[in-house]
Amino acid sequence: MMFAPAGTPHSIKNVSAATGRELVISSPGRIFDAFIAEAAAALDPGRSVRLGPGTDFRAIARKYGIEFLA
Repeated sequence: MMFAPAGTPHSIKNVSAATGRELVISSPGRIFDAFIAEAAAALDPGRSVRLGPGTDFRAIARKYGIEFLA
């Protein structure tokens, strides 16, 4: 379990050989949800909105106030 206040740099890492799962609860809602939806659409060729290979996920994240540090 982890709590990270807004603006706190953080990361998630699976340290076992087993497949990991993550449950994210963000508040307020909608902003992070919209980022995940857009990023997922870029990865899923079955979606109606496809960004294709070479998609700049950092640019998508920036639209939602998210910054990747590494």
